[in-house]
Order: sequence, then structure tokens, then C-alpha cells
Amino acid sequence: MSNKIVIHACGGAAISVSSKVIMANLPVGFGYAEVDIHAVDTTDADYKDSNLLNPLWLISGDSHSKGVINGSGGERGENLNDIKAGIPNYLDDKGFKHLKDGEFHIVMSALGGGSGSVIGPIIYKGLAERNIPTIYIGIGDSRDFLHGNHTINTIKTLESFAKKAAKACSFIYLNNTTADKVMNVGEEKVNMEIKNILTGLTIFLSGENQSLDNKDMINLMCMDEYTSIDIQPGIYGLSLVSKVPTPPTGSIPLVARTLTIPNISPDLNIQTFHHKYGYVKSPEIIEIVEKQLPLHLISYGNVFGAITREINEMVSKQKEVISSIVYDGVTGSDSATADDDGMFI
Repeated sequence: MSNKIVIHACGGAAISVSSKVIMANLPVGFGYAEVDIHAVDTTDADYKDSNLLNPLWLISGDSHSKGVINGSGGERGENLNDIKAGIPNYLDDKGFKHLKDGEFHIVMSALGGGSGSVIGPIIYKGLAERNIPTIYIGIGDSRDFLHGNHTINTIKTLESFAKKAAKACSFIYLNNTTADKVMNVGEEKVNMEIKNILTGLTIFLSGENQSLDNKDMINLMCMDEYTSIDIQPGIYGLSLVSKVPTPPTGSIPLVARTLTIPNISPDLNIQTFHHKYGYVKSPEIIEIVEKQLPLHLISYGNVFGAITREINEMVSKQKEVISSIVYDGVTGSDSATADDDGMFI
């Protein structure tokens, strides 16, 4: 029996991607992990038009706002207290209480504001505290001050939560704005990347590849599991690449997993702390991906400092302009402070 990947689609953007991209292209059969998608939001605006099978987990406002709550309107702090109160109930009621053999989790959200950028990190925090292997897929947005500022603060929040849980968070980062200057074209390119990434992950995490078992994949996703490699808690870039990889500028390759077939070399041509490879057994998958083999999943250090510095440069420039117009000025990410839980808003 194949393994299972549980996807937590957090907020409208992730729900939309899960419905239009993942469900529409979901690979099934021998050699692929089963995919189980759970949508979480503060409103059903995006879910009601989706084709997702599981019911929406709708975060209510009973505990704080005393009633039904709406979306966050692009502001990360809008429904913060209600989301904080609702997520532990979500994880418990769905049965995600502890590590289960053969079950891997993916949290997916937009980073640039709105409910998903708060729901996603809080779900990751809960899973990390329960020692459940998790990958975070975050969709950044640096088109303007507000989206860029929120993207930085969401990444800072995720880093804060990972450190508090003493975990190495594997983070796949995408950005609509840098994918293409035309916003809807950028979104389409990111959607295609997500499709390819999810297809690759269903193969890597299927449990049906020769010489790569579940512990091998856990050690990649959660590098803090290593006892002989001193991996500090925080966030690390995870990249799915074909053929010879080109490391991100300034990054350090750490751990890698490779899938190939016997007549194609698994060589990375880059030095890592631990590289292990296995072989695809499914004839159907080999036929589909043979031209892309070998496939590599690689974890990198020193990735997000460069990403956030680049966005912060833009945010700082726009902050100067805004400060000259708005009476009280605008507080940017450089002065953001975390609450008691480590959440940056």
C-alpha cells in the first residue's frame, strides 16, 4: 500500500490552486503516494466553487469575535486571535495528533497577506510540535509594499515557529511577481511549478521506490532528525530539480535524495552532507519521467536571507515614499516585532 500525502490548503489562494491545479492533475496508481487535501479558511468564498472532496474547515469567530468571520482582506492581523484558537481544534478533529508511518504533510499558503498567510504557519507550528514530517509550500508576492511586507513577515514567522519547535523546516518558495511581470502570467507559471513539484513529491514520498525508505525521506524533510549532522533549527530551501542542479546564489547544499533508473547515473555534481539515491520501480512512471531522470530533491541553507533582503530593499524604498505622505508613517518589516507566540504581523 502506498504512502499518503496530506495537503493543508490554507486560505483562498491555496484552495484555488488545490482545486484547479492539483485535483485536475492528480497522479494515481502504483508508484505514487495517495493525496488527501484539506481546505482551511475563514470564509467559504473560494471553497464553494472548488472540486475538493473533503469538507471545508471553516474557522469560526465564536471564541473572539462572537460570530461568523469574513476573510482577512489582505491584512494578516485581521482574524489572528480566531485563527490561533481554531487551528488546534482542526488538527485534533482531523486526527493529526502524532507521527504516523507512511504519512507526510504539506502546508500550502500564499505569503503576501490574508488568512492563508496566518493559518499556514500556525498549522505548521502545530504539526512541528507533534513531530509530524512537513514541507511548507509558500507563494510569495512582492508586487508592492503591502504584499512584500507581508511576505517577509510570514517567512519570519515560519522561521520563528521552526526555531521554537527546534525543527528544520523544509520550505519550497515560489513568487508570482518574480515568475513574470504580468501578474496573471506569473500566477500561471507558479501554478505549473506547483503541479510539477507535487507530481515529483508523490513519486519521492510513495514508499514504493527501491533503496529509499520513509526514514530516508523524513531525514530530508526534517533534517533535525540527523544526530551526526548539526543542523540548526530554522527554515531551509527545498528544491525539486531534474538533471544537474544549479544551486541558488550564496546557498549551501545540505542533504539530497535522488531517483533514477539503473542505466542513468544519480550523480549530483555538487557536494552535500548526505546524498542517498534510489530507483523508480513503476514501469508507468518510468515511461512518463524517464527524460527528466535523475530527479533530485535537495535541501539548501542560506536561502531565505537573500530572498528577504531583496524584497526588503523594495519595501524600504516604498516605505520612504509612503512615510512622506502618511502623517504617522508606515511601519515596515524592519521594525516588526513578534507576539508571545512568535507571530510577526
